[in-house]
Amino acid sequence: MKTTIDLCAPRGGLMCAITLLAGCAVAEETPSAWTMDTDPEVTWETVHVLSQPSTMAVLDESGGEVTPILSLRCTEGGGEISMQIDWQRFISSFNTEAGFKVDNGSRDWLKLGVDGSNKITLSRSASDVSSLMDALGSGSTLNVEIAPYSEPSIFAEFDLAGFSASADALKSACG
Repeated sequence: MKTTIDLCAPRGGLMCAITLLAGCAVAEETPSAWTMDTDPEVTWETVHVLSQPSTMAVLDESGGEVTPILSLRCTEGGGEISMQIDWQRFISSFNTEAGFKVDNGSRDWLKLGVDGSNKITLSRSASDVSSLMDALGSGSTLNVEIAPYSEPSIFAEFDLAGFSASADALKSACG
């Protein structure tokens, strides 16, 4: 089952509507949506995924625009949450670092692994992910900086409206 948590802030108020695929649609403008789903490629266990696409595109190697996707993942009953960003473009063929900045705070650099496609960066540290999630819960915007191999830095930005409620739902699903 796919659940989308849409959060709107008309006139400064916070409205949260949960829309199920078989349910009703939200008729108001939706500036941010965290989507919680299960990973269909994992068949031997249930993996919950909370994700959101970047609010800005980045250029790929051939000059086309692609949209990075931030995901937080956990195995049902496992409790530990991991983080990955699918940059949708080549990043590196070996481990790298990315800078995470919430609102106007300082940029914190985390060491990240790179998957076999060389496009997805992922955290190998549960404590880094936990600290990052704590910071995201108190912010409104996350800016992520990464330098693809032999190229200038690129940036992705994520709207944190409603992140805390979405993260709580993920933690609950993870047990």
